[in-house]
Amino acid sequence: MRATWPVRHPSRFRLLGVAATLLVAIPASIGVVSAAPDKTYALSINQVTLVAGETYGGVGNPRLTLTVSNTSPQPQELGSMNLTVPTGVTITSAVASQGTAAVAGSSPQVVQLRNLALMQGGDMTVELSADVECSSAHDPYIWSSHGKQSNDFNGTGNDLTPSSNPLTNFVAGGCRLLFTGQPNDARTGETVTTALFDPDASRVEVTVATGDTSTVDAVTWGSWTITLSETGPGTFAAGSDVVEATASGAGAARSATFTPALTAAGPYTLVATTGTTDVTDGTSDGFVVVDFAVQCPATGPCTSGSRPASTSSVEVSTTSSNAGFATVSFNPSGTENLCGRTDGSDVFDVDITESVENKTVKITIQKAFVTKAANKYNVCVRLAEPFTTAEGLLTTEGNLPNCVDPAEDAPCVVSRSTVKGSVEIVFVLEPGDPPAKAW
Repeated sequence: MRATWPVRHPSRFRLLGVAATLLVAIPASIGVVSAAPDKTYALSINQVTLVAGETYGGVGNPRLTLTVSNTSPQPQELGSMNLTVPTGVTITSAVASQGTAAVAGSSPQVVQLRNLALMQGGDMTVELSADVECSSAHDPYIWSSHGKQSNDFNGTGNDLTPSSNPLTNFVAGGCRLLFTGQPNDARTGETVTTALFDPDASRVEVTVATGDTSTVDAVTWGSWTITLSETGPGTFAAGSDVVEATASGAGAARSATFTPALTAAGPYTLVATTGTTDVTDGTSDGFVVVDFAVQCPATGPCTSGSRPASTSSVEVSTTSSNAGFATVSFNPSGTENLCGRTDGSDVFDVDITESVENKTVKITIQKAFVTKAANKYNVCVRLAEPFTTAEGLLTTEGNLPNCVDPAEDAPCVVSRSTVKGSVEIVFVLEPGDPPAKAW
């Protein structure tokens, strides 16, 4: 008996195979045509470019305004949203025009919007107070968001899809240190303050600021440690306060104050740094440190005398001071080889500030150090403007000639004399002359 089932059976297998292929292909063909999202929202912000170090929502600076729009093509409600804040921006408060807004977490922060009930085609705003970092390298800040129909951000299958590109901010500028209390002239070893030769006046102040260099827009968040260094002939004296943390507290300018004192006379500037690349160092205005400074009266003569240096003493005076200061410094930096002299003679830096008349300087060489007759001593000066030297040369550095008429001939030597074994030399400088470096 011949079996016939194998003839029909392969045909059944082929039919099953076709059916199997169709079953696999049906879902694949459905996936080719995708429907547009029927639940969508869009985000925008009023400030695309942020300023590094700025506080938005601070004094005189409006908050950031985030606009949320329900762009669903079908009637769908936007009930809640989580907005993830990019690293580098710190949100300090959030206020929604409808529903509620709260800030949660850190690194990253999340702005939680709840009970929004935002209908199709509707808009709402969220006012954000924010601090922007002082980073020196600014990549774009990209916010991420997640919206739901539910009012309390729960459940599944009720998400809305963003119809706009991710919310993006760009950052401009940077932070820097500014001397908001500039150092002023001081005596050696005394505190440098913001007032001339007054160690008890307001302290030198440095502020962390943002914006352009012509204005002071203080940073009002964060904490920095600021350190001062000096550029000049001396170093900071013992006890100088030159490392300070900035102020803290909401809305307070991040500033620090200092009490530097310096060990040697001469010109200086101060440099402030945080030691980070996020904040640019700041440099103060120039100022001068002197060995002696005497406040002159408003009217009448003014004289500043100083104790002896190694070989000499000196005093400077004028007949009309205008309430300036008479100052004297010994052996200031940069005068070691004045006029080519290398014999160790003392050098004096003398001045009377605010003087409108010639200033008179008297040098006394102590008896123990006198080595020759008074008329053999010269006075060498270095001035800003050329003068005719004792040798007849027109130059800015050299020996002063003798005066015929001190009032008309300045700069010049008035007299040389011996007094009780010491040698006294008197000479005059014009009011416009800078401090004279006299041997």
